[in-house]
Amino acid sequence: EPYNKLAVLDKHSFGVSALIQLKEKEILVSSGLDKTLRLWNLTNYECITTVSDISYANTLLESGDFIIIGSFNNVTVFNLKSMKIIYSIDEQNGGFFNSLLELRNGNILIGNSYGKVYLYDVYSNKHAVKKQPLASNFSVMIHINKNTFASGCNKKLKLWKY
Repeated sequence: EPYNKLAVLDKHSFGVSALIQLKEKEILVSSGLDKTLRLWNLTNYECITTVSDISYANTLLESGDFIIIGSFNNVTVFNLKSMKIIYSIDEQNGGFFNSLLELRNGNILIGNSYGKVYLYDVYSNKHAVKKQPLASNFSVMIHINKNTFASGCNKKLKLWKY
């Protein structure tokens, strides 16, 4: 192997579906097909906590004191301070919520595989806008500058201003 293995973190009973390292913290967050979210200490490689009975994540996003979990037909908001799920957005036939982007104003754009995008205010627990169709097969989003982001879908990249 060309790399030196540091540790094996093996608490998930099925495959790992998403990972994110918390900003400015030595904590790794993993989501698994076993419907658990796990927080890992990257100093001693111990599992800090396990949250059960969540949909496995397609994508994870840290936003302040929250982790946003994009899953199939569901987006869950987990509070890092209380270590509890505080609410979920359930969408029947919502597809895979596979793209999360934090906007500079604190809102979250949540894109799904059907080309729907939700603008969500995490801090007030409300949808700011629901089902804004931007593109079909919406797959990825990234910030370009202060109030512009790009989305990738099919063979096209599109630029958006907010």
